[in-house]
Amino acid sequence: MTENTAASGQPQPEGDPRQNDPWEQPQYGVRSSADVPPWHPEANAQQRAAAVPPQPAPGEDVVRGTLFALVVLPLGIIVWMLLWEVHVIASIVTFGVAAGAARLYVVGTRGRLSRTGVWVIVGITVATAILAFVGGVWLDAVDFLGGSPLARIFDPEPWRLMADNLASNPDFVKGYSGDLLMSLAFGALGCFFTLRRLFAATRNH
Repeated sequence: MTENTAASGQPQPEGDPRQNDPWEQPQYGVRSSADVPPWHPEANAQQRAAAVPPQPAPGEDVVRGTLFALVVLPLGIIVWMLLWEVHVIASIVTFGVAAGAARLYVVGTRGRLSRTGVWVIVGITVATAILAFVGGVWLDAVDFLGGSPLARIFDPEPWRLMADNLASNPDFVKGYSGDLLMSLAFGALGCFFTLRRLFAATRNH
């Protein structure tokens, strides 16, 4: 056995420069995302993967969860209108709608919640806030015309009064602009932390 053969069979010292050779080729198929230039096809594949919209979690029944969550929509409108009747705008309404919709959605999907489900909850919360504000204006029209709100639920006259004022009365819009801004501010404040927590919980879904 020659000296070269014996030397090659011995373990290399820890600081052997051949083990840290900067020109050593990486193993086939192993590539770090930081090493991929922007013109490389793999970079385009990574961009396409990042652009894929969030998908429901396995076993998540989005339709069933949405139907369950929609229960809070009329309840939120009724609570808002009751508070509106006593001249109160409260963030607790949208907080309750967002929290209730999330809980009912999870019940409907049997414990499943993905980013898609969170967007469903956002839509229900926003729709409730908008319809609740319209309901408050409708209550004012009923008070102006007189009579019980329950008796005028199917009466088209309050809606005609609202439409006429929107079309031809600038003071009507100006008078409600402050209430609208307050409703938006309190509504956003009420549901912000709940929705932020839901988005954080489904970041990887």
